[in-house]
Amino acid sequence: MKKIAIIQTGGTIASKSSDKYDKNYSISDVALVEILPYEISTKAQISGVKFSQIDSKDADVNFWLNLADCVCKTIKTNDAIVITHGTDTMCETAYFLSLVLDTNKPIIITGAMRNSSSASSDGELNLYNSVCLAMHEKSSGVMIAINDEIHSAKDVIKIHSTNINAFVSPNFGKIGVINYGEVNFYTQTKQLKSRLVNTKEFIKTQIIYIYPGMDDEIFNIKSDVKGLVVIGYANATLPENVKNKLEILAKNGVIIVVSANTISGLITKEYENFITSNTLNPQKSRILLSLALSKTSNINEIKKYFLTH
Repeated sequence: MKKIAIIQTGGTIASKSSDKYDKNYSISDVALVEILPYEISTKAQISGVKFSQIDSKDADVNFWLNLADCVCKTIKTNDAIVITHGTDTMCETAYFLSLVLDTNKPIIITGAMRNSSSASSDGELNLYNSVCLAMHEKSSGVMIAINDEIHSAKDVIKIHSTNINAFVSPNFGKIGVINYGEVNFYTQTKQLKSRLVNTKEFIKTQIIYIYPGMDDEIFNIKSDVKGLVVIGYANATLPENVKNKLEILAKNGVIIVVSANTISGLITKEYENFITSNTLNPQKSRILLSLALSKTSNINEIKKYFLTH
């Protein structure tokens, strides 16, 4: 019998409202293990870990680092982990964990778009499906399981503010589906050959959004910022005046990663002194850049991370 730990971090899945049609809700102290059907206990040994009780909009670097430590400790005595999480930053947390956790055991992240008191609440089924996915023999690495779909941590993004069908993997598609606990994989997650493990640092980086007629003053970044993610136009193109200003920053030692304001597509644009983000969105580009900078400041080495991670 497999041992599975459910690590609770808060979010809508652990929230309640006063009325099932009330859009306002608050995080409660619910023990999510208790809402699982009895039949699960005959298939797996389930335990609960209450890590935090936050709205995921408040997740920060310390949250990620501490959660990674919690997962590292918990996975030693378990076969798989399910993490319940708010949907605002679920994709970023999943990607961070996929980069720093030195394990191929299943780490399933799930949440809910509707609170547990809401009409048509989705959290209970999402949790049940995630536990079933954690038990599946083909499960490996960090995945997000939500709305009957399985997504890889690298590719998944949130595209809708309220719809339960809020998550997609725009470049490569979902990797599988779950129908009331029945798991079907279309493809397997690609496990990294090397991870940025034992990372206790998250180097300070910023994100800048490019827009027509922007003021050069926006480039007055602080001296302790070591890296910059720039959200350019489609295919990471940049206005010439912006590109010239970024060239100066790059010559002064700031590592520049150029992403795009589109939600999908491989970036084919090339720059001599900048890195392009491949298929990563700006949020995930910043995570990889910050972790890569904790290992090296060599732009060519960091370019390799963006090609492989």
